Amino acid sequence: LIACGDMSLYSVSSEFESNLIIQQMEAEALEETPGKWSARLIQVDITCPTDLLIPFLMRRDEKGNNQQTLLPIVKLWYAGPELIEAIVLGYRITKVHAHYRFEYYEPLFETFIRTNYEERKKHPSGALNLLPKFKMNSASGKGGQLIIRETQHIYIGEEEMHAPRKATITESKAIYADHHCDEVLATFAKEIRQVDMTPFCLNATVWILAWSRVAMSRFTRSIQGYRSTEHCPIYGDTDSLFITHETSLLAPPGTYGKELGQFKDEMPSCKIIGMIIIAPKTYMKIFLAPKWQRDGKCGDYYEKDGTKRLIPRLSLLAHPEGRRLKDKRGQPMEKEGYYERMLQVTCKGIPHYSKPYRAEGSYQVDLKKQEEILTIARKLQGQGKTNRDKERRAFDQVHLKDRYHVFTQPGKEPQVFAAFTEETFLAVANGTGCFTTVYGVMNRNLQSTNMEKIGITLDYNHRKLSAEPYWKKGKRTVQNDQYITLPLGYL
Repeated sequence: LIACGDMSLYSVSSEFESNLIIQQMEAEALEETPGKWSARLIQVDITCPTDLLIPFLMRRDEKGNNQQTLLPIVKLWYAGPELIEAIVLGYRITKVHAHYRFEYYEPLFETFIRTNYEERKKHPSGALNLLPKFKMNSASGKGGQLIIRETQHIYIGEEEMHAPRKATITESKAIYADHHCDEVLATFAKEIRQVDMTPFCLNATVWILAWSRVAMSRFTRSIQGYRSTEHCPIYGDTDSLFITHETSLLAPPGTYGKELGQFKDEMPSCKIIGMIIIAPKTYMKIFLAPKWQRDGKCGDYYEKDGTKRLIPRLSLLAHPEGRRLKDKRGQPMEKEGYYERMLQVTCKGIPHYSKPYRAEGSYQVDLKKQEEILTIARKLQGQGKTNRDKERRAFDQVHLKDRYHVFTQPGKEPQVFAAFTEETFLAVANGTGCFTTVYGVMNRNLQSTNMEKIGITLDYNHRKLSAEPYWKKGKRTVQNDQYITLPLGYL
């Protein structure tokens, strides 16, 4: 259900009215069904429970960073569904300041979301799969953010930039008559302009996110993840959680599956044996994956046209919980020991190899390629000047499509890797190392003079990956006797 239509603002002027609203919301929370307060935005003061390992209600600090703490909440706005769930978890609303009421409340999931979801199921891949996805995403998340436009201006001669524009200028460059003259022909400037209105219906964005968070919270409640250190999720994102097998068994029937709203095991034939988490959406999974065995001992033969052919059978170590994995035909595996150690990295915003790869091997590039990459990396970090044509030729040799990770440690020579390794990623997590990822992008450049045909040049970019524990950003502290982080305000 999503609040729609025109909205009206109501100020709550008396303690009596505030207490009445709180009682109505508490009654709605007991029923756990959408009521009239689920259709409103509400400005509240809240006292948080002090025994939650994962705070449910989020807030932002003065810099706009998301915060998950159990400190008191004062005069902040939340969607009704979030507050109803918060009450169930033990949050106590102490005062209501104001609320927005919308004209009506509609079950958009039964029409818009389900229709597009069924279209995606019909087309498992390709453009016909992506188009419904883009339609759904446009109504939430990035689609609900403010637009920030970048514009470019050229000011002729010594013309002054307009005062209102000075505050938004991010880059300016003088254009001279020639290299040996100080006469300024023009000034090239980039400006940032923020659009105050979102391109989509903001209330749809708010309610989609609110109900998504409620669904994740209900699942976390069902596995005792909020208050049990044994069952607390190891890591969680907007729509996914890392939990142990024992914890997954606590969820009620119907939780897992492939239908809309159900959870599915993303790695059913593998066993995750470790994780290195550096920051939100920045982590490495270490897991055991089935290894194909193409011999008679680990497969079955069948005859076709008088020729014997082998059906490979997957084998892996049995799970410690006693579960046996199944082979490609769905039959229980009989043999153990055939597996390989694999890595998979998630680093949002940092180009990297995102598919699983073998943990064995150093992935360090050869010396010639390393020298070329280090030349570009130093230039990007302002540590030296190089010839532009020489840079371009160098990067042409190391392939535009590849990403290279420059690993540095105090007192040691930098190394260049084609992929993150378990050892280097752990060093970054421990704060003893740092990665600078170097990659190339194609960019239209009107100032280009040596690309006669299409005016496209190669730009070099880099992204830093260093130790910035996610509990620091979210105001969490490390508990000394357990590998778990606790939010500020925890008892």
